[in-house]
Amino acid sequence: MTLGVDSTLYYTTSGSFTKRTQYNGTAGGNYYTTTSSGGKLLGWGTTSGLGYAEVQTWVGPEFTPQGSGSKTAYISFYGRRYGAMLGSGTSQYKIVGAVKDLTTGAIIGEVELDSATLTGSQTVRNYEGSFPTKSVLAVLEGGHRYHAFIRLSASSDSNANMAANFGFDKTYYYNGSTPGVFLDRVFVDFK
Repeated sequence: MTLGVDSTLYYTTSGSFTKRTQYNGTAGGNYYTTTSSGGKLLGWGTTSGLGYAEVQTWVGPEFTPQGSGSKTAYISFYGRRYGAMLGSGTSQYKIVGAVKDLTTGAIIGEVELDSATLTGSQTVRNYEGSFPTKSVLAVLEGGHRYHAFIRLSASSDSNANMAANFGFDKTYYYNGSTPGVFLDRVFVDFK
């Protein structure tokens, strides 16, 4: 990538997955990178009785603008999500797009792409289709290494005689053919 020249990034190079559970909570997930067709996030959690389950997973491309000086850019995230939530407790998810300067270690921009909270529902609610395309406005420095990524944060929380579940994975409740959160591309639009 050349500093000041617009670029579309279809590849993903790095990601991560973490989970946290308490009492009667279980969780799992993963992330997948590709060289040409975006990235994929999977995450699920379930609780029964007193319990808590949480996942965070992210994926995206790393890039280094070649050139000197700095330029302002809109960094846009294009993607889709296919998952479900259920529970007499509380389940929630949030998908954000963010840009991190790996040279300095600082997050230089973040935007919420999609979110939902479900409380006290005994009916499975599906979340399907593209999430809104939104942008982070950031100043990019020539020679710095950047990571533009999407992050799925999801959790379920329940008390005695309750249950709560979320699934952006085939494992729990989502019965569609393409579960997960997908990053199709990132567009860097210099101003």
